[in-house]
Amino acid sequence: MKAPRRTALARTHRRLAALTAVLCCGVLALSLWGGWSMSCRQLRQTGEAAFTAQCSELCRRVSEGVVSDPWLSQWEAQNRYIAALLDNGTSPFFPGSWQPATPRETLLTRAQQTIRENQGLLANGLWSTAPTFTVQGDGPDTYRAFAAGITMDKGQCIVLVLQDLADEQARLLDSALWYAGCLAAGLLALTVISWAVTRRTLAPVSRAMEQQSRFISAAGHELRTPVAAILASLDAMERCPEQAEEYRTAARAETARLGRLVEDLLILGSADSARWKWLPSRLDTDAIVIDAAEQLRGLAAQRGFSLSLDLPGTMLPPIYGDADRLVQLIAALVDNATSYAPAGTLVILRCRDVGGKVAISVIDHGPGVPDPDKTRIFSRFARGDNSRPANGHFGLGLAVAQELAALHGGRLACTDTPGGGATFTLYLPAAPI
Repeated sequence: MKAPRRTALARTHRRLAALTAVLCCGVLALSLWGGWSMSCRQLRQTGEAAFTAQCSELCRRVSEGVVSDPWLSQWEAQNRYIAALLDNGTSPFFPGSWQPATPRETLLTRAQQTIRENQGLLANGLWSTAPTFTVQGDGPDTYRAFAAGITMDKGQCIVLVLQDLADEQARLLDSALWYAGCLAAGLLALTVISWAVTRRTLAPVSRAMEQQSRFISAAGHELRTPVAAILASLDAMERCPEQAEEYRTAARAETARLGRLVEDLLILGSADSARWKWLPSRLDTDAIVIDAAEQLRGLAAQRGFSLSLDLPGTMLPPIYGDADRLVQLIAALVDNATSYAPAGTLVILRCRDVGGKVAISVIDHGPGVPDPDKTRIFSRFARGDNSRPANGHFGLGLAVAQELAALHGGRLACTDTPGGGATFTLYLPAAPI
């Protein structure tokens, strides 16, 4: 069952990571597209504003009659413009200082054709507000065009200027490549981050599934032992009727063990689903501990132990909780002590007031618990000594005790008993006065 669960979790991880990456990458792509669009628009507006300003300066000089061929040739070369001054509709008298990819005459003819088709493109003296338009060359080359009509003494002069947009398009391409690189890097980074974040998000689910799998496997293993023993006793009763009473006693004992195991499993199941059944109230700590000691002395005596109660000379502060659950918790600690300590040794139930908390300790003089196991033993189906023979202890008692301690807002701790053994202490908050 483990492999299919891992496969399903891995499939969920991939889908969740893909969904997260797609959403994040979509947001990134839209953001970069918006930034690139604004950058392109600003670049075009800046280029057009600079071009219009240059053309306006040319128009001013033309209107003042201070334009010469050498100046115009230098002006063209510096800005890579194509300029033509049309006097009363005649052909350009300025030959130009450089040759574009498409012949100048072709470009100027196309520009004049566009002006004739749309007279609104020709400014009449207000050249600072003249609109620009586009002229397409024979190849991929594109030109921005400006036209203005200027009234002179000898008639009207049309100023026509074209700007090669190759440099501007190259800058636009560089901008597009830069944004594309940012998008590619962002997509890669977001994919990796999405994978890592979703994996970390699903880690508790994976651990829970792993714990559930181990819990079910261990529970099945533990249930198999008493069931097998019961079946063996029933078979033996049929084969040996004269020993039926002996086998019946053994079957009854195994049935009791099975009942305790099922009860522990139900308690832990209720803890997992937050369905504890308890009736909390303000309790007299001394009365609870004394009652627990009275109930557990018989169990300890049956196993060959003496249970001693050690209370302080003064009254203990009250606690808040469920009396039956607290007795059950203390019973789990005493059961653990009598399961590991040698028969005939003393088990002490001690209670003390430790600065606003009540400390209830069960002290045994057995083999003790190694330091690395002092935390592990509170896990389900954990045992301090895996080599000891089965004696009805399933490794669930301390797990149940820890769940009950947490239910009461307390905690369990394991320390060494002076002289040898283990001391399990329950710390519970004292009830407010």
